[in-house]
Amino acid sequence: MEKTEQMKGINIGKFLCATLVLISHMGPFDSFNPQITYYTVNLSFRFAVPFFFLCTGYFLYNRLDSEKNSKRLLLSVKRLFSLYFIWTCIYVVFSLPYTITIETIRDFIFRGSVFHFWYFPSLIISLVFTNFLIEKFAPPRGCGAGSQGGLIVVCLLYIIGLLGDSYGNLLPYLSPVRFIIDIYHIPFAATRNGFLFPSIFIYLGAILARNKNSRIWKIDQYKWFVFSYLLFVIEFLFITKMKLARDLNLYIFIVPTVIMLFLVLKDVNVTLRLNCLMLRKMSVVIYCSHVLIMRLMDAYVFSTVKVNSLVRCVGVLLVTYMISFLIVALSSKIKLLKLLY
Repeated sequence: MEKTEQMKGINIGKFLCATLVLISHMGPFDSFNPQITYYTVNLSFRFAVPFFFLCTGYFLYNRLDSEKNSKRLLLSVKRLFSLYFIWTCIYVVFSLPYTITIETIRDFIFRGSVFHFWYFPSLIISLVFTNFLIEKFAPPRGCGAGSQGGLIVVCLLYIIGLLGDSYGNLLPYLSPVRFIIDIYHIPFAATRNGFLFPSIFIYLGAILARNKNSRIWKIDQYKWFVFSYLLFVIEFLFITKMKLARDLNLYIFIVPTVIMLFLVLKDVNVTLRLNCLMLRKMSVVIYCSHVLIMRLMDAYVFSTVKVNSLVRCVGVLLVTYMISFLIVALSSKIKLLKLLY
């Protein structure tokens, strides 16, 4: 098990990433220049969700051994599903009258019941799929052919995902891949959803967890993070200039950037007196609740008090922080609140 001190950086990272997700959904600079929002979101915030995926893979397989894989994986899946179901019910209550149709059932299973809840079914499906690869190709401990086989599979799937997302306008020239993606879109609607996007990060997190003596832990992680991030910036600018994107979720160089970010945060020395465990719990509530809070404030506050996009963003952020803090703080006395994170 990891020492609590070593996890402070990761917990702060999760809190900041949840905050970045909130801000990215708010369009903070739209009142001034939508282009500023476009470049800020895509250059600064896109690593947030992949970071969550990588952390999930790392911490799950850091605890597992071959005899307990299935049991602990099942517990993780049950916890994720419970969180997803409870928050979906909360959103439904605030969306009454609500009609259950074949489309809403399909979305709940494959696409997410709310637009930012695509994360939950994608993560659940990808955890099951990644665990199958790990068992099929042997657990990723060491650098044997087993881990390489699974890594090749998730890399190939990620490439397909790229061709349906940030490199989507290349598809007319790639008929076989286009056919695969068209089939994939039937249940999932986008290559961001399902197992094409999260699997590589979960698998890489598992490899990091099972290879503590690997050379990657000993490199200059700050330098490689900056280098990887610069390559990501160049890639994004190239995609934008060449108009290659159908969507902007998957990038080639976001993969090494997220790996280096994780390694940097894991070993960072946090000297501030922060309750990092609370920040980690708050990050879950922030991610799950912010769209609901945004909708309620738009309906009951910003419909009467006209403000610019930045003030709106800051207002929703502060209210979300406050509600998240109260839920986590009160959960020690009101046990049911723990179901929200």
